[in-house]
Amino acid sequence: MIFMLIYIPFLLPGTWVLDRFGLRTTLLLGVRLNCLGAWLKCLAVELSQPVDVETKSAMSSFCVLFVAQSICATAPVFILRVPAHLASVWFVENEQSLATSIGVFGIQCLLQAAWVWK
Repeated sequence: MIFMLIYIPFLLPGTWVLDRFGLRTTLLLGVRLNCLGAWLKCLAVELSQPVDVETKSAMSSFCVLFVAQSICATAPVFILRVPAHLASVWFVENEQSLATSIGVFGIQCLLQAAWVWK
């Protein structure tokens, strides 16, 4: 649910970053945000304690996990616009829709594969 809620307010800044700084910077920003969120998720797991143990670190692990998930939800805002931009730059007009659809399908396949491998 947080992915859909984060996408709406960050759509315009993500578009601005892609137009202003280019494809490479946008992709690197998305990848770095995803990496930071994943490391924070690992930290949240380390902070959590076994059941029935009330410590401050165990209580704060949910907050860390929620922040990490929010950071990971910000990354697709920068990545999902890449296929359309790439198709408009690299392909002629009659090939753009096919290139965009293949790019979006490829990203979705990678995301689903990553979800299954978790």
